[in-house]
Amino acid sequence: LGLMPLTFGVSIDFWDLSISTGGTQSAFWKSMAVALMFGLTFATMLTLVIVPVLYSLSVTVPERLFRRTKAAGPALMGGEPVVK
Repeated sequence: LGLMPLTFGVSIDFWDLSISTGGTQSAFWKSMAVALMFGLTFATMLTLVIVPVLYSLSVTVPERLFRRTKAAGPALMGGEPVVK
């Protein structure tokens, strides 16, 4: 939200207490602000969504595979499964 004025080309002058749009500097700052906004958005989504999902998958998938191979282990070895 702090980069929105830069993105839209709004310049706030705190000395004269005026707000203006456009200007020679706004073209330079606008491209930088857009790049920063998309970078921060991507990094936030990566941190809050993708990393926890991958971590969860790295924990649950081996557990499920281990349970399947443990249950089917005697049958895979050529022996009879043990029934209790």
